[in-house]
Amino acid sequence: MNADGTDRKRLTKDKVRGQVFIIQPDGKFGHNEPTLEGGKAGIMIHSADTPDDLTGCLAPGRSFDAVSGTLQYSSEAMNDIFNYFGGFAETKLAGWIVVER
Repeated sequence: MNADGTDRKRLTKDKVRGQVFIIQPDGKFGHNEPTLEGGKAGIMIHSADTPDDLTGCLAPGRSFDAVSGTLQYSSEAMNDIFNYFGGFAETKLAGWIVVER
């Protein structure tokens, strides 16, 4: 999150994960999260079925099945997010403000 409370995301298509948000690592609204090797972390928001599908990324879902360890309706939840931002368009920039209480 940036000092002004905003994050910037770029919508794109990933060969493995499909339609994703890439959280920008650089620039005025970059996340500046380092990797253990010292580079910038590649953080995405994308659909996933299990935690094993995520390496430093975030996945939305409508529910989580603790017995099977699976995220439910993740693709549908991603579509909800894309629709909130006016639909998916590759390279489209989107952002939101996070309020901490």
